[in-house]
Amino acid sequence: MGFTGMENIGEKVIDRSPDQLISSFSGEFADNELEQAFLTATWKDYKKSTRNAMFTGGLIFMAFSMADLLSGLNIEQLQFAFLTRVFAGLFLLGSAIYIQREKSYFTGFNLLLLINQIVIAIAVIFVGVIRDLIFIHNAFHVFIITLLYYQFMHNRFSFTLGACGFFPVAYLIVSLGQYHFELIDIVRFVLYLVLANGLGIPLLSSSNKNRRKEWVQYMKEQHLNRKLKSTVETLRHAQQEIKTLKGIIPICSNCKKIKDDKGYWKQIEEYVREHSDAEFSHGLCQECAKKLYPDINPYDN
Repeated sequence: MGFTGMENIGEKVIDRSPDQLISSFSGEFADNELEQAFLTATWKDYKKSTRNAMFTGGLIFMAFSMADLLSGLNIEQLQFAFLTRVFAGLFLLGSAIYIQREKSYFTGFNLLLLINQIVIAIAVIFVGVIRDLIFIHNAFHVFIITLLYYQFMHNRFSFTLGACGFFPVAYLIVSLGQYHFELIDIVRFVLYLVLANGLGIPLLSSSNKNRRKEWVQYMKEQHLNRKLKSTVETLRHAQQEIKTLKGIIPICSNCKKIKDDKGYWKQIEEYVREHSDAEFSHGLCQECAKKLYPDINPYDN
């Protein structure tokens, strides 16, 4: 972002408190320009935790694909589980590498994260069904991964809510034709969702607010520093002009024109006006009045 853009951002935050700029629910800036400026300015740190989470997730999928070989699945189940884990693992690893190579925030970043979140959800559900895990076992996976979405992937708040909503809905739809539900299973599943989102939403919101408050404070300091620098430059320039008037000034001994620092000869009135706040009011001294108007010299009265 160029200097002009930084000035515009500084003007937006200088006279307002962070609480006026940041949404109390999501912890993100209400102003889209501020939000984009924040993501762009903090990209280096912003991408690090998400990249690491995706890289770790990809390695976990790949590692468990090896563990499936020892799980006692039949060949057909083993093939489906292995391919699902490998696909999800490679997708996460590829996305992590792509994000790492990007030097600045790009507009498709949040959509890419959302796709990764959906891929994780589908892979976990699909593997759970293939391995014939019990309903509540898979529900616990939903609980854990929902917390991981909130805490480590750092997607935009609305995207994260979408991913955390898609996961349980998709799992329930798949489970309808797969399991016979007991009332206790439904109660546990609902409790898992309430607990995961009850913990996750405040965690994500608080993290968003803290990071943006720090950035607002930094932008205010930068804005004030630029204003101070501009004021110092103005004062330094004025001081230099004052010193010029105090120094040796070349003046024509005949016509009284003054030579400026660029080599041009100027009338004394023009030179002084350019180098000070003085203005001239013309009149005639007593000697000149007698010389020019001897018959009507006002000084004779």
